[in-house]
Amino acid sequence: PNPLFAKWLQEWKDQAAASNSKTQHTYARALRSLKKYPLVLKTGKEAKMLEFFGDKICEMLDQRLAKYRRENPGFALHDDEEMSSASACGSQASGSSNQNVSQESSDSTSKKQPKIARTTSAKGGNTKGRRAYVPLPRSGPHAMLIALLQHPNQNGCTKADLIVAAQPLCDTSFTVPQGDSYYTAWSSMATLLSKGLVHREGRPHRHVLTDEGRELALKLAATSQGTSSDDPNLATNSSQSDDDVSPTPINRIVLQNFEVVLIVDCCEAISGPESRRKAEVERELRRMGVEHEVRRLSVGDFAWMAKEVGQHGPTCRELMVGPVVERKRTDDLASSIKDGRFREQKVRLRTCGAQNVVYLLEEFGSPGSSGLPESTLQQALASTQISDGFLIKVTRCQKDTIAYLTLVTSILRETYAGRTLYSCSREELLENPLPNHCITFQEFSSSSVKNKDLSVREMFGKHLLQLKGVSLEKATCILRAHPTPHSFIQYLDTFAPSEKGKAEKELAALKGPNNRSLGISTARQLVQLYGRAV
Repeated sequence: PNPLFAKWLQEWKDQAAASNSKTQHTYARALRSLKKYPLVLKTGKEAKMLEFFGDKICEMLDQRLAKYRRENPGFALHDDEEMSSASACGSQASGSSNQNVSQESSDSTSKKQPKIARTTSAKGGNTKGRRAYVPLPRSGPHAMLIALLQHPNQNGCTKADLIVAAQPLCDTSFTVPQGDSYYTAWSSMATLLSKGLVHREGRPHRHVLTDEGRELALKLAATSQGTSSDDPNLATNSSQSDDDVSPTPINRIVLQNFEVVLIVDCCEAISGPESRRKAEVERELRRMGVEHEVRRLSVGDFAWMAKEVGQHGPTCRELMVGPVVERKRTDDLASSIKDGRFREQKVRLRTCGAQNVVYLLEEFGSPGSSGLPESTLQQALASTQISDGFLIKVTRCQKDTIAYLTLVTSILRETYAGRTLYSCSREELLENPLPNHCITFQEFSSSSVKNKDLSVREMFGKHLLQLKGVSLEKATCILRAHPTPHSFIQYLDTFAPSEKGKAEKELAALKGPNNRSLGISTARQLVQLYGRAV
C-alpha cells in the first residue's frame, strides 16, 4: 500500500494547500518521510514508527485503505508487495532474453489473476515447475541471493554489509528510489523472506540463506557466470546506463585485517616555541604506548585511521575512523575569533567527512588573559556545540589532552575490533551514512585542502559565510537560488529603487535545507551589500 499511502497524502496535502491550511506542511513532512522508507507497510498503524506520522494520519490512512479494499475486492497485500518488488528491482532487465520475458509475463499474469494462477498451479504438476520463483538477472532479489551466497560470514549478513556486496550486482539502487517509485532494490527483501529463501534473525538483523535459498542462489550464480563469460562488459554497461544508481566504485576498499592508528598533524607546530609543544606531544604519546603517525592533516589536529596490517607505502590501504579533533588553547581560540578563522574552520570541519568532530579547548594562562572576555569564549563554545553539533572537550593542560587521546584510541580499537570496513565517497557519507563505511585518508586530505582551486560558486559561498549572521545553511539557501555573484546582482537589478522592501521580503522567504527561511535581517544585509540601485 505504500504507493496508495503516498497518493492519499499528496491528495490531502493539495486539499490543505487549496484551503490555505497549515496542515499542508504536516502532510508534506509525512510524505517525505514515507518516500524514504524502503519497506512495505501493511497498515496505516504501522506507519506510526515513521517520523511525522501521528495517530490522526495513521487512522486516516487505515480508514482510506479499508474503503479502497471494499471498492477493490481483488486487492491483496501479498500481490502489492510482489508488484512493488518487481517495479523497483526488475523493470530494467525485463528484455534481456526470451526466457526472462516469458518469465516476467508469467509473473505479471499471476499478479493480475492470483486465484486462477493458484488453481492452475495446484492442478498441473508441469505448470508448477514452470512457475518456480526465479528473479530476473541484475534485479534486487537476484543480487542479494548471490551476495549472501558469496559472503564469507556464514552466520549472517547485516543490512549495511549486504547492500555493499549486492549493489555492484544490481542495476537499481538499494538506497535511492528509482524515478517516481517509492521503492528501492532493498524492498524486494520482503519477497525473499516471504518465500522462505532468506531467514532474518537477531538484533541488529542478520540475513541468512535457507536451504531453498542456497539452492536457488547456486543456480543463479552458475547462470550469471555463463552470461558474464560471454560478455564481460555487459554488467558494467548496464550499471552505467542508470543515472539513479548510487556510485559504487569498482576499486571500493574492503578492510578486514587492520589496526587503528592515531594521526598527529605535522603542521600543528613546525617552528619556534610551538615545536617544543609538538615534541612533548609525541614524547607523551610514546610514553603512554599509543600507536601514532605524524602526517599532514588538511583539517583538524588529530584524527584516527584504520591501517591495513602488513602493508606499507602506496600499497597500504587506509580508511578514516572515529572523530577529528581540533585542538585550541584559549589564546588560540580568541585569536581565531578575532580574525574570522573560527567560523571558516568550523565549516571545513563539518564537511570534511569525519564521523564526528571534537572541539578540544586546552586551558592556558589565567581567565581573561586571552584578550577576549571569558563570556565571549563560553558563548562561542556553546554555539559550536548547539548549532554545529560538535562535541566540546575542555582539558586543563597538555597532559590531560594526551590522556584524552589515549582513551579515545583505546575505545576505537575495541569498537572496531573484528569488523569489516568499506570505503565510500565523502558525498555518500554526508548524505546517507551507513555503519562501517568510511572515506579513505587520501580523499579526506584532498577534499579538505584549504587553498585548493575554487569554483565561482564555492568562492561566492565563502564570501557569504564572512557576513554576520550567515550560517552554512543560509549560504546554501542563497547559492541554490543564485549560484554566482553575477546572477545574484542581476536578480537584484530587476527591482526598482522604490522596491527595496519587496526585494528583501522575497529573499527572506527563501528556504534552506532545513526548511527554514533566510530571514529579513540577513536579506536586508544582502540587499545593502549587493544591490546597485535598490
